[in-house]
Amino acid sequence: MPDTDLPLLFEQLPIGVYRSTLGGRQLRANAALVRLNGYTSEAELLAAVQDIASEWYVEPGRRDEFAQLLARDGRVVDFVSEAWRHRTRERIWVRETAHLVRDADGQPLFYEGTVQDITAEHAAQLALQASERRFRALTDRAQVLTLVCEPDGRVLYASQAALALLGRAPQALLGESQFDWMHPDDREAARAEFGEVVQHCNPGTESLYRLRHADGSWRHVAALGQSFMDDPAVRGIVLNWRDVTERERALQAMQQSRQRFQAAFAVSPDALLISRLSDGQYLEVNDTFVELSGYRRDELIGRNASELGIWADASVRRAFLDALARQGRVRHFEAHYQGRGDRRGVVEISAEPIAVDGEPCLMTIARDITQRLQVERALRHLTEDLERRVAERTRQLADSEQRYRSIFELVPMAIVEEDWSEAIALLAPHRAAAAADPQAWLQAQPALVAACLQAIRVVRLNPAAAALYGLPVDDDAPHRLAELFAVYDSADGFVGELAALLAGRCRHDHARTLRRADGEIRHVQLALALPAMDSDGDGTALASLVDVTELQRLSAELDASLAEARRAHRELETFTYSVSHDLKAPLRGLDGYSQLLLSRHAAQLDEEGQHFLQRIRTAAQQMAQLTDDLLAYARLERRTQALGAVGLGALVKSVLADCADELDRRGVVLALDLPVVTLRADVEALKLALRNLVDNALKFSATAPAPALAIGADCLDRRVRLWVRDNGVGFDMGFHDRIFQIFQRLHRAEDYPGTGIGLAIVAKAMERMGGRAWAESQPGQGATFFLEVPQA
Repeated sequence: MPDTDLPLLFEQLPIGVYRSTLGGRQLRANAALVRLNGYTSEAELLAAVQDIASEWYVEPGRRDEFAQLLARDGRVVDFVSEAWRHRTRERIWVRETAHLVRDADGQPLFYEGTVQDITAEHAAQLALQASERRFRALTDRAQVLTLVCEPDGRVLYASQAALALLGRAPQALLGESQFDWMHPDDREAARAEFGEVVQHCNPGTESLYRLRHADGSWRHVAALGQSFMDDPAVRGIVLNWRDVTERERALQAMQQSRQRFQAAFAVSPDALLISRLSDGQYLEVNDTFVELSGYRRDELIGRNASELGIWADASVRRAFLDALARQGRVRHFEAHYQGRGDRRGVVEISAEPIAVDGEPCLMTIARDITQRLQVERALRHLTEDLERRVAERTRQLADSEQRYRSIFELVPMAIVEEDWSEAIALLAPHRAAAAADPQAWLQAQPALVAACLQAIRVVRLNPAAAALYGLPVDDDAPHRLAELFAVYDSADGFVGELAALLAGRCRHDHARTLRRADGEIRHVQLALALPAMDSDGDGTALASLVDVTELQRLSAELDASLAEARRAHRELETFTYSVSHDLKAPLRGLDGYSQLLLSRHAAQLDEEGQHFLQRIRTAAQQMAQLTDDLLAYARLERRTQALGAVGLGALVKSVLADCADELDRRGVVLALDLPVVTLRADVEALKLALRNLVDNALKFSATAPAPALAIGADCLDRRVRLWVRDNGVGFDMGFHDRIFQIFQRLHRAEDYPGTGIGLAIVAKAMERMGGRAWAESQPGQGATFFLEVPQA
């Protein structure tokens, strides 16, 4: 080909065109070939390629095969080889067509040819070949039933697949109608589609039917039919039935699975979303994610997290994407989210790549852990606080234990620490039997009582207890309670301790007598703190023993002294009563005879004699009054009390009625403030006490310009406080206790007559009734006397 023709050829062909030497050097290359090799100019390509055989062909010797064909045939058509894209060393597939150019003498000059990049075509061809191989393999193994039928559906021929698909031999199907094997619901559609194939002679579309198997089950088939009525070799309708039962079951299972997934997706308490991997666009979200984000579903679908600002921190989003790229999935990734408005919190994210309709997507589960983190923080704080409190409590317990040990060792009271756990174990099975009367039941079980006594272990005794029992202070040898009971006068008290334990009491007190090692008898009062039978404690009991030997001796002496004092008091009362009673007659005689002298013989006496006689009579009257008061005091002491219900209002009116004339005569202003209340008192003794207080008030207010008397009462906590107030001379509270003693006076008899016994009678009466009497006063300000008695 002349050189002048090459530029035109280069311009017109879109494929590579070249000229090369027989030895393998490139002489010319058009623009398409330059581009195919990755260069920008022909000169660049020609300079780069030195040897086509080694620099172009991937397979060694391929250039030699190419040259041999050219030498033999003068041309090569569609020579396909794997080659290198020269500059990038990328593998490509090319198709060459070339011829050998000779000179006028027929000698070879060079090669000319075309090169076409068929990499994509080659790949497609390989894929097609693979597909064909798979199809052939599938067809060979597939259970496809081929039928040839009459236009009315009767079977003329059946393939061997009939046995697998229908469970019947092919010969058994001949002459039967295909529609007889179909599901009743499919027959009408099958007849219509079969009629279309018969009428139009064109291949029909694949349809799905159900066929009855010989075992009674239904098989799903994909049916495809075509009319060959015009083909003399067939003259029928050819049907291919392919068993798709498993596929339909799989599709049904897939559909059910999809429905379950959709249901789970919709109702999941976690936020679920599906997004495209390429741009993060949301394809589907569930209601939980809608609620979490605060956006409507239509506002979310078609947008991504960046547009909505879902990620509160962009750096955390980048860390999430890095983890996804690195690991292919993400598990339990914590991130802060920002929803619409003030919706924000922390979520735990797990993500898994999935394919949706062939498109790479990301399935994301986001669990709102905001409250969980808050609870965890609160729990941490509580745990820290609890640990602090436990440490503090442990320290306090240690301090308490130390204080207990110090008290245990130093207290002068005898303390014994005992372990009752074994005894509790012995008694536990008998609780129901002993419930009615533990004391009586235990007394009938001497063997069990003895076993319990032997089972109780003495843990430690403090120094005071060791001294009480006569044991060495540093005695650390283990003891059983039975050893200590050997020194007691009897073990009967132990039955009471066991009975208290069975009854559920936490304390038992009783007295014991013990004989020390030196023979000395000591009396003790024991208080036993018992463990609970139902608790998980260690069964520790604490016994405290107080040596009351000296106290009992002193008590006996005191009882003897009291008895002697009572005897002397009774003798004194008898003497006082006798003297007072025996003095009344002489005093009456002395007063009477003095009266007779004054009335009958006054003329015989001078003025001084009459004065002396009047003084004698006054003294006799005072002595008689004193005797009467002494008798009243002694009678009050000797009389039997008659405690009963006493109406306060009636009592006060009775006392005031007795002195009504004196109140009127002296113009006393009377004020009463009495609640309606009933007292528990001896009515006569209370009336006597109240009358003495009224007389006392009248006596000491006699010099007041306007004498006033007030009587009232208050109710205080089931007791009644009665008070009598006057506006008399009053007294100094320094003499308060003295005025209630017998024969004690604060004023001269000439100024305020009296015997000094009235307030003593008041105090004695209140003492005998279980009440009390007291007074409040200031000199010149009057006085208020109080009586307190129980309320009925």
